Amino acid sequence: MFSKIIIASERTPVANNILNYIASLRNSGMKECLLVQCLNPYETNVNITAYYASLFEENLERQKAILEEAGYQVETRIVSGLMKNEINQIAVDEDFDLIVVAAEEHFINGEIFSGGIAHEVIHKAGKPVLIVRLSDDTCERINRTKECGISSHILFPTDFSDNAKLAYGYVKELAEKSAKNVTIVHIQDHSKSLAHRIKGLEGVDKQKLEKFKNQLRFDTMDEEKLQELKQEVLLNKVNEERLAALKEEISGNAEVNVDLFFGSPTREILRLIKELKIPLVVMGSQGKGYIKEVFLGSVSHNIIEHSTASILLIPANREEV
Repeated sequence: MFSKIIIASERTPVANNILNYIASLRNSGMKECLLVQCLNPYETNVNITAYYASLFEENLERQKAILEEAGYQVETRIVSGLMKNEINQIAVDEDFDLIVVAAEEHFINGEIFSGGIAHEVIHKAGKPVLIVRLSDDTCERINRTKECGISSHILFPTDFSDNAKLAYGYVKELAEKSAKNVTIVHIQDHSKSLAHRIKGLEGVDKQKLEKFKNQLRFDTMDEEKLQELKQEVLLNKVNEERLAALKEEISGNAEVNVDLFFGSPTREILRLIKELKIPLVVMGSQGKGYIKEVFLGSVSHNIIEHSTASILLIPANREEV
């Protein structure tokens, strides 16, 4: 599935933990990796550029040794340019299977926020991206057992879009090879109802605002409303059947659970990650419904920024975007 990977190398305090994490994935079929670091293309001082290049070379050699010890075939490369552009271009041009980036974590009022290279790379990714986020427990497990436990429980949120189908293919492979538990969920987004949209209508004219408000004022269940409820019940049934069908497609020894939830996709996904102690979320980067907003709106940013789990993002086919 991912035999050839490209890694955004960094000189950060968590770099070694990330490399140990990648080293622990060697038995999952990963064989070749390229470590990439980027020099600032706007730096005009030759001496400064040479100094940083020397530091990068030393850093890459240390990182290369860690991965070679785990059995990888490793190459290193220093390129001039921005990481978000260079790593994506190399990944596509040289047909890498996976881009690996670390999620930088910042804590504000006790909550996790992440950014840095990960956010830059995913916006232009033409290949699957693994955003690695490691808890203290995971780091301790890797140091103790050389296993990261990434496949102990996989969460797959789906909106049944074409991109979600692509992502599901990776879920099936993970389930067949190494996953112990897989949870497949669909969240019916009630935030898209009219009542939840009124607060965002300040920018429209008063006539449209009144029209929306009037639509909210109903004292009795008219025929139209009954039909809407009927359609929602039918949709729920269809979604339940879709989830059941996805469950049946998975082979291997993994225990598979499916769930249908109602509410905010962001809140529900983050709740499940926390409650189920999910180490890996697999999802499509584009689609319909809430997944369409991945990297484009608040849902995606909240999931990426607040998730305590690593995230495997599968990009949509270019012709579908």
